[in-house]
Amino acid sequence: MTPSDRDYQSDDERRGDINSASGGDVRMLRPGRIGLAWLIAVGVDLFFNAGVFAPLFVQSREPTLLPSEVLFRRVPVAYAILALAVAALAWLLNVVAVQGQRAIRIGATAGLVLGLAGLGAMWTALDVTGLFVVAGIVVVVAEGATVAAVLTSRRCGSSLRLRVFGAFALLAGAGQVVANVVKG
Repeated sequence: MTPSDRDYQSDDERRGDINSASGGDVRMLRPGRIGLAWLIAVGVDLFFNAGVFAPLFVQSREPTLLPSEVLFRRVPVAYAILALAVAALAWLLNVVAVQGQRAIRIGATAGLVLGLAGLGAMWTALDVTGLFVVAGIVVVVAEGATVAAVLTSRRCGSSLRLRVFGAFALLAGAGQVVANVVKG
């Protein structure tokens, strides 16, 4: 085994610590892995909501939106809910015991279902544009896919942490660049 192969092998794999009841990989259920997956979801959220879709968060465009000050105070609640969704997706992926592209598709599908359910229900009760709802669904689909990619990654330890932190910084920074370009 070469040193680079060890980057792809977790302590669980070296010990053979696989969840035999479901056939899943218990690594994705560890708090550290869930935390990394949550961090990448926050990065995706910042890229889209603070960047690409920032113009949709203008109160004159979406009058039912809360004022910016109130909206920003509620962001921690949204990210706590996102952490619960990441943990639920980790559990689901462990139960169905999938990896790779199949896991990413399941993550994206879970995001689509959650987006349709939550944002669709919001659309029925609040006066928001269809574009706002579609943008929200795009965000949760992208979050679900990237979360699944991190949760089922064969990388582990510092290699995975470094990649996730780098991707988070890139996504958050790119979101700010896009927001500035959109503003003109």
